[in-house]
Amino acid sequence: MEFLDQTKAEKLRKVMVLLSVVLPLAVAALFGFKIKGITIFRSLPAVYAVINGLTAICLIAALWAIKKKNISLHFTWIRLALVLSLLFLVMYVLYHLTSPTTYFGDANGDSKVDILEKAQIGLLSYVYYPLLISHIFLSIAVVPL
Repeated sequence: MEFLDQTKAEKLRKVMVLLSVVLPLAVAALFGFKIKGITIFRSLPAVYAVINGLTAICLIAALWAIKKKNISLHFTWIRLALVLSLLFLVMYVLYHLTSPTTYFGDANGDSKVDILEKAQIGLLSYVYYPLLISHIFLSIAVVPL
């Protein structure tokens, strides 16, 4: 198994740091830009949920392989996890470019959470929003890893 030399590794690290800045900014920009009239991508959240599950399985398999000192198999699982992650990112962008923004608690789909909908949510928002915020920050932090 061939490893990266220091020069290539340093260049790759710079690319990863750049991506860790550019990707969150690009995703944030998606919320201000929509392509209307395209509905084919509306079912993508279920698809990329499956892809994320497969990615987790690949990472567990990569961990198992490296614990068994099988570096070649480890790299294979890691590469597959990266491909699946890129596929997720493409689908995520397609979905958010073509689908209306959803709001937590908006039961009637009018893009507003009225007082009755807030009452239905109740204390669940105290769980949802911390999870959402940590998800956003962790998704940014994980890119350079």
